[in-house]
Amino acid sequence: MKKPSKRGSIYFSFPDPVGFSGQRAAIELVINGLSARGWACRRLPLPVLNDSGRKRRPLLFAAGLFAAWIRALRLTVARGAWLCVNLGQTRPSFVRAAVPLLVGRAGLGRERVIVLLHGSLFMRWAKGSPETRAFTSLLRNAGTVTVLGDSQKTRLVDLGIPASRVEIVVNSCDMEALTPEMVRAKHDKPPDADRPVRFLYLSSLIDTKGYPEFLEAVRRLAAWGGPAVDAVVCGSYGPSVFADRLRDPAAAERWIEEQIAAINLSARVRAWWVRGARGPEKAALFRDADVFVLPTRYAVEAQPVAPSWVRWPAFRHLARHLAVPAALRSVR
Repeated sequence: MKKPSKRGSIYFSFPDPVGFSGQRAAIELVINGLSARGWACRRLPLPVLNDSGRKRRPLLFAAGLFAAWIRALRLTVARGAWLCVNLGQTRPSFVRAAVPLLVGRAGLGRERVIVLLHGSLFMRWAKGSPETRAFTSLLRNAGTVTVLGDSQKTRLVDLGIPASRVEIVVNSCDMEALTPEMVRAKHDKPPDADRPVRFLYLSSLIDTKGYPEFLEAVRRLAAWGGPAVDAVVCGSYGPSVFADRLRDPAAAERWIEEQIAAINLSARVRAWWVRGARGPEKAALFRDADVFVLPTRYAVEAQPVAPSWVRWPAFRHLARHLAVPAALRSVR
């Protein structure tokens, strides 16, 4: 196998929390891909004080952050390199990322600085708010800002970021992409009257990502008529500052188990909890599902969110296709 040729250096600055981080996982996918193409990828992780309910000791956090800022000073002499900053959308994240971003702008030049945006909080900020002013002042130090869709690009342009500096990227995934032929084959497969309709929720179990709505909807289906249904909720509980209904881990797990037990009293609908899946197991869950459900309203979600006013209309539309009796479709 021919060894990839050197293409230069890229530094990656990103939040590095104690627990799982979707942003860090996305950065690692980019690093793996670029490393395979011959780039020298160097990490500049930034510690996080409090993430997903896991808190570092303040003094250790401060020492770690100061050390990370010192390491970022190497950007002043990294001529010809590039810098990618994964910028969060909270006030602490602005402070955390400001040093590597500003040092990178000074040492490398603006055109070699890229800011990656993975959330959507900025979509709801008022133009003159302190968050918006801090956010846009940081973005102006980058030659390129990446977003996940047209609406986010439009919003940045509205906030004063030149359209020529904003690029839309497809959200990353560590599973093999589906081809159009694979999708058509699945949709063209003749229905099996003996096989239950399979629903899948797969994400972190933060309540604002929609797993309570999913389980409550399945519980309603269990009381209605229609075909047999298998429902899988896959994920591990993740405490988060963006949770609202179920903040306590023990209470959340107890609630999930109670909902599944109530659903399984039905002879027609079955539900179970898979406490996380990776690799082939995750791929198999997606492959076997007929309907994937993620009614997320997570404040920093990097996927399209489901406003509250569309949840039940969408569910009623689904109910019609499952031959639910008309008298029950008016449930709100």
